[in-house]
Amino acid sequence: MLTFGREAAYGGLRRKAGAFAAAVALAGAGLAAGATPAFAGSYGQQLAVGTTYSDMIYACGLNQNDENVCTPWTDSPERWTYLSGWWFHGRVKIIGYRNDAPAGENAWRQATCDVPESQAGNWFSCYTTSQL
Repeated sequence: MLTFGREAAYGGLRRKAGAFAAAVALAGAGLAAGATPAFAGSYGQQLAVGTTYSDMIYACGLNQNDENVCTPWTDSPERWTYLSGWWFHGRVKIIGYRNDAPAGENAWRQATCDVPESQAGNWFSCYTTSQL
């Protein structure tokens, strides 16, 4: 069917807009799929860090994309500090700081944790309580 004038122009525009919207939706879905975190310990773990000395900690190491990353400082008021949303594997360096360290005692602490690439669960426990 041939159309002329206004109907032809708007009909063509609608088709182009629909095609563009579909392309954007597909591209967005691809980006979202590529940005997903590791699940069920497939290539990295979230860390549960044993802390008895430090008031706050951060961790640095390789993430699920093999990028060197560091978490922000995280308060560690309890015996275990959970670094949720950060997926590590390999050797992870953990730095701790104690706000009220006694005079003559270093307020800074450091420990390492060897994190497996894969395991059955999402969390890996770093038993660093004697160090952090």
